[in-house]
Amino acid sequence: MITRVLASAACLVSLMSGTPSRLAAQSPASISGQVLDAATGDPLAGADVWFGPVRAVTADDGRFDFGTVHPGRGTLLIRRIGYGPMSIVLDIIPATAHHREVLLEPRPVELDSLVVSGVTVMPEIGYRDLVSRGGTLATALDGWEGVTMRAGPDGGMSPTLRGSAPDEVMVLLDGLPLNDPYTGRADLRRVPTATVQAVRLHPGAQGAAFGGRAIAGVVEIVSRTRPPGELSLHAGSHGRVGGVAAGQVGGLTASVSREGLADDYGYELPPARGSGEATRGNAGGHIWSFNLRRAGRTEVLLRGSASERGLPGPVTNPTPAAGASDWSALAGIRHQGDVDFEGSLQILHSRFQDSAPPQGAPYDSKSSGVEANVHLGRQVLRRDGRAGLTLGAGGGYTAYRGDNIPDGSDQGRANLDLHATWQAAERLAFTSSARLDWWTGLDLPARSIRADLRVALGGTILSAGAGSAVAPPVLADLFFREGNGVRVNPGLKPERVRWEVEAGARHAGRIWGLQTEVGLRGYTGRVDDMVLWGQSPGYRFAWMPQNFDVVRRGAEVTLGIRPLQPLRMSASASLSRLTRPWEDAPQLPYRPLYTVATSVTWDAASWRLDARWHLVSERNRDYSGVNQLPAYGLLGFGAEVTLFERLRLRGDIEDALDRQPAYIAGYPTSGRSLTATVSYELP
Repeated sequence: MITRVLASAACLVSLMSGTPSRLAAQSPASISGQVLDAATGDPLAGADVWFGPVRAVTADDGRFDFGTVHPGRGTLLIRRIGYGPMSIVLDIIPATAHHREVLLEPRPVELDSLVVSGVTVMPEIGYRDLVSRGGTLATALDGWEGVTMRAGPDGGMSPTLRGSAPDEVMVLLDGLPLNDPYTGRADLRRVPTATVQAVRLHPGAQGAAFGGRAIAGVVEIVSRTRPPGELSLHAGSHGRVGGVAAGQVGGLTASVSREGLADDYGYELPPARGSGEATRGNAGGHIWSFNLRRAGRTEVLLRGSASERGLPGPVTNPTPAAGASDWSALAGIRHQGDVDFEGSLQILHSRFQDSAPPQGAPYDSKSSGVEANVHLGRQVLRRDGRAGLTLGAGGGYTAYRGDNIPDGSDQGRANLDLHATWQAAERLAFTSSARLDWWTGLDLPARSIRADLRVALGGTILSAGAGSAVAPPVLADLFFREGNGVRVNPGLKPERVRWEVEAGARHAGRIWGLQTEVGLRGYTGRVDDMVLWGQSPGYRFAWMPQNFDVVRRGAEVTLGIRPLQPLRMSASASLSRLTRPWEDAPQLPYRPLYTVATSVTWDAASWRLDARWHLVSERNRDYSGVNQLPAYGLLGFGAEVTLFERLRLRGDIEDALDRQPAYIAGYPTSGRSLTATVSYELP
């Protein structure tokens, strides 16, 4: 307020002293502000703020800054998912700093998975919908927008997109990778939904913009910036017991969670073992996770996890004495300013052991590693908010030591990146990125390029994009993978998306009188040297990773309808055709050709009902295309009631039809299970 008064007084003095009005009209002004939740007063991160054709996004502290603008009258438009939009007409006075504190009123999200802001379209799902879909992101994201969870050799649950392997999808938690640098996978069982504000999806070859493992897409997770203090406990079938404690003090946000794994559940024995019923043992265990975050212009992160679990092996060759334990810790810092800075340090340790394996000698394998990454970026061009150019450079180093890891397996990395944006008008935007990556063992830098064009026509957004990406083979494929009959392959080549093009459209509005949002996207491209597992040439009954050229093409469609105010219905389907590059080639092993998902939610004032169904098509067991694993559909129900404003009771039924699907042959899930959750928001 004082600043505005002094600026206005200075302007008045200038006019009285005879300063030409023409010069005053040309003096620049500035616009900044902060967006807050009108109900709680908490800052709102990720809000879209528009001043004419210029767009800004609020930081974790809710602040935005357009810098200098030209004098005159304009409209400030603020939008954020879960809140009602607001517009403010501003009369921009020359040489004046205009600061606005904006209070957005909470409003139920119109659709649970689609967001349209200006000419930007990005699938996004928020906190409340995530919590209703599952206690961890592994269950909450399964079936959302074509995401399919896939179990790894150690039982971890990792996302796949467009028929990818888990190590081809980058997962970011508050801007820093969640992917294990050794296996390349991100275990989403370690992220409780109660601590997540939103998840955004960037499908396709995104290596130029995000780097690393973004061969098939990026899952971007944003933690809750200022969550209320909350305690949550849950208990479910087959010994699954866990809980979450979260809260914030000052600028610090902290959470700790425990997730129990299902054990001792029944399953049908395969004919190879005589058929009949058996009990799946040695599948249990627990996972602890913690997250500490200080938000602001300079953000500090500290997170980690630890687990101890059994390794039951396939039902055709069970491993009743095998077990695994691991822990990891990551410290990171991010700063936004004249020079953006990002750095992280991660330490990992794991142990796999089996005193009586079904074949081979007993083993007790330990490994440990450290990974460091740093990145700097600076905007070198900014023109009236319509064009921008940012240059960046970074580097990293990974070192692993272990019983089955040879000396000299350290990996150094370096990259240069360039990001450009151009907005010709309010309805037209173009973004592009280019990146050069180099790592140990690579003779020449590998390049990645991405370009996207978006046009808004009323309630319809048309988009087109093209990109390439590259990723080094994961260290686990190069040096060691837990299991029997496995050969390493230190000569693996990098995976390369040579090119991928896509086009799509999304429309939001009323169709036949119903509030509707619909989207369609198609893509086609080629991936050279994709890492696939197959039988080792020259070695009987041995498996090893090898490089193969692959063609990837498909389509994705989403639909959301709101026939009544509390009732929301949504559906999505994805088609992912991945084959070798010759005519009539079969689908690659363990890549479902299509997936379909639907959900229905009735959200009233103090209670909520939801149901969801996820269908995964047949999967080939090998490269012949015969002897497929059957398709399966998972049906789940949930009911939640809020008592005394702070106490929530929730019940869930997962796999209600008791299908016990096995995504990978020989690894059945626990089947129908019940979970009861009690949550209390601290005053």
